[in-house]
Amino acid sequence: MNAEFLTRLAQAQTEEEKDWLLTELSLSVLSPELRAMAQAAAVAHWFDAEILAALQPDLAQQAEELYIELQKLPFVEVFPDRGYNIHERTRKAMLKHLRETDEEAFKQFSQRLVDYFGAENPNRIEQIYHAVAADFEAGSSQFEQYIWELDGNFRRGEAEALLAAVQEQVEAERVPETFGADVVYWFGRIHFRFYEADEALERYDTALKLYEQVGAKLGKANTLSAIGDVLQFL
Repeated sequence: MNAEFLTRLAQAQTEEEKDWLLTELSLSVLSPELRAMAQAAAVAHWFDAEILAALQPDLAQQAEELYIELQKLPFVEVFPDRGYNIHERTRKAMLKHLRETDEEAFKQFSQRLVDYFGAENPNRIEQIYHAVAADFEAGSSQFEQYIWELDGNFRRGEAEALLAAVQEQVEAERVPETFGADVVYWFGRIHFRFYEADEALERYDTALKLYEQVGAKLGKANTLSAIGDVLQFL
């Protein structure tokens, strides 16, 4: 480590800044191709050679080789039954930096994963997760359609997996605050669907406060109605 890096590390104000500086140092010693692939791989929850090729079409012919090289990096770990992933803390730092420095590249990688999970290897939840990041208006519309479908068919496991996935976008502040309130509301609705009234009320109460904070009158009205349904049930 050189003196300049140690100075930057000492001046870092938050743990997130320190995480990125350490990640940046790790990336700086990689070849340009491996560094580019690692940065793209962070956008995906997990990756294999096919996903890497989809993320970086210009490096598709090297995808198998780069996939093997990525597995050797200290911040890469096994993703059971699917391949590998960037360690979550490092991934979070890489995504934050990418969005802040090159929002267009972040959205482009996300759109490539939308296409991949919609065609090559269908996975509706992953597709919607990345769609929300690539184009919020289109992605949130897909989310709403699919969560209604899952709710109406009592597919709780998938509904909760979808909500957990998009919650990551909420926590990273990549989406409007109203959408964050919508996610909490839907957690409440799923609980009530399975007669878990106390849990539903807790989620609805949180959603109501969030809707009030952002001035979302329709969301507030729908949540008050939902709370009334739970109280009537009780």
